[in-house]
Amino acid sequence: AAFASTCALVGGGLIYARGVADTVGPGATRLLLLAPALCVNVAAPLLVLDPDAEPLFTAIAIANFAWWTNFKLIALAAGRGQLTQPALSPPTFLALAALPVKFADERDERVPRLGDSDRTAFVEKKTKTKRARRADPHTARDACVGFACKLALLSWCVSFALPALESASHHEDGGTNQTERRLNTYLYAKNATYAVALYACLGALFDLGAVVAAVAFGATLARHFDLPFLATSFGDFWGARWNLVAGASLRDAVYAPIKEGRFFRVRKKTAEVLDAKTIKSRRVVGVFACFAVSGAMHEFVLWALVGRSSESQSNAIGWEWFAFFLSQAPLVSLEYAARKKKTAREKKNPRGAVYFVARRAAQNGAFLVAQLALANALFFPPVARSALDARIVADVRRVLGVQTP
Repeated sequence: AAFASTCALVGGGLIYARGVADTVGPGATRLLLLAPALCVNVAAPLLVLDPDAEPLFTAIAIANFAWWTNFKLIALAAGRGQLTQPALSPPTFLALAALPVKFADERDERVPRLGDSDRTAFVEKKTKTKRARRADPHTARDACVGFACKLALLSWCVSFALPALESASHHEDGGTNQTERRLNTYLYAKNATYAVALYACLGALFDLGAVVAAVAFGATLARHFDLPFLATSFGDFWGARWNLVAGASLRDAVYAPIKEGRFFRVRKKTAEVLDAKTIKSRRVVGVFACFAVSGAMHEFVLWALVGRSSESQSNAIGWEWFAFFLSQAPLVSLEYAARKKKTAREKKNPRGAVYFVARRAAQNGAFLVAQLALANALFFPPVARSALDARIVADVRRVLGVQTP
């Protein structure tokens, strides 16, 4: 009932936001008039939901409404993002703004246009490029299958994997060194399982939203996750595989204004022509800003979940989440520079398919180890200190109807 009340309050604010968008053009006036809706999206989940009784739904509501929906509205105020599409009907506008979904963009111009015969052979051989595959729409059938698979994966994590790890960690050993090694192994395995469970939980939520948007409004949706555990680099993970809904909101509300040098969008005919050095520097600043804002929003979600008393904050809020996300920015920037040099070398000295597959496997393994090490150092400690992990797992079991072991 509390979650439904929150959705109703947010829905009312979005109806108001649609009215503002229809009557006022992009600019400071539109942003000022959208401020009440932005405030409702933040206040509703904070005031209506109880993070102690329902931590899962509280986390979902705060992340979705206070972050993703609000960033879509901020981009709308600036004349950017998918909410600016003139063909959106009021119900479709509400679905795109309120649900954790992203509409499918038109196929990238760099993807080759194939004739009918060539396209048939292209599909039959299953040799679509990665860019073409990601441009394929995420249909209602895809979302239903994805929802079922991710729900099964989430159930396995909370019903079998985590209890088995907990049980194994309590076995008696003969020495202190062995006990310490066992606990370290348990910590890494538990956190890796948490990462898989987080993917399954978010993916199931996004798939459910995609089903609603596709069936009720006939929307053509884009992928929200793309096999994130097959990422070969930090840039590949954040830019093309993990939570593409949040990535799109950050791109429209944070990255694009920095890259263009202005918050409110202008017509392309009047846009300034920039030199390569300025474009490069703005891209770097935009990447750092996106990760900094993402870290700040994650800290806000954590603050809302662990309680707002000074004692609770001292136990959990250490700005590790902010540091974790900010640490990704230099890694992504360095990877981008190295990749450009590597691509130039590979064009001169092409390698075979075996080398390509072996290299991707090695890159994937190296990335997963590095990312998990960063997460163990910065992302998971505040979760453990506040016992948020135990609360979320217990609430997931309650929602799924899984008996607590």
